[in-house]
Amino acid sequence: MKVVMHPKANRDIHPTSSSAIPIHKHMSAGSWWGRSKFENLVFKDFPTLAVADCADNSQHAIGLNVFSSDYVHLTDFVSPTFNNVHDDAVVSIYDSPSAWASIDDCGEFPCTGPNNIVMKFDTVTCLGTAQPEFCSDNTAGFTVTSRMRDSKTSISSKSFEGCVLNEKWNSFLCTGEN
Repeated sequence: MKVVMHPKANRDIHPTSSSAIPIHKHMSAGSWWGRSKFENLVFKDFPTLAVADCADNSQHAIGLNVFSSDYVHLTDFVSPTFNNVHDDAVVSIYDSPSAWASIDDCGEFPCTGPNNIVMKFDTVTCLGTAQPEFCSDNTAGFTVTSRMRDSKTSISSKSFEGCVLNEKWNSFLCTGEN
């Protein structure tokens, strides 16, 4: 049996060889046209951004895979709960590194996977003493989107109507129809 992911490509439904190590490293653009839906997730105990024993001294409930240079699929969070999660520690979206500007891969422009992020949140519940700022009035639904590149070296602070830049997340919190 084959799984058709693209009209011109298919793969065996069960693995036929060992997985690459580390298993979180992308070996190809296997998520094209993908969409993830997470229901009833609980993000618990991210009461502060800083963590003393962490390599970069920070923690986030939601982040990107550092190997996602080309594409990160749309992500839907349905009925998530943020329990004791500080606003600064909700999400972290990194800018695509300038080193990703490779003639062999993405040309003179850095690959834009981290610049095309859309995470939709519907029916959010907030608990605990530390709560994200959106808990006060946007728990019905909102979207987090990444910042976009203006050029090879510049990241934009512009976004769509109804979106506000959150510097700690390096992304926008958007409400409304957009």
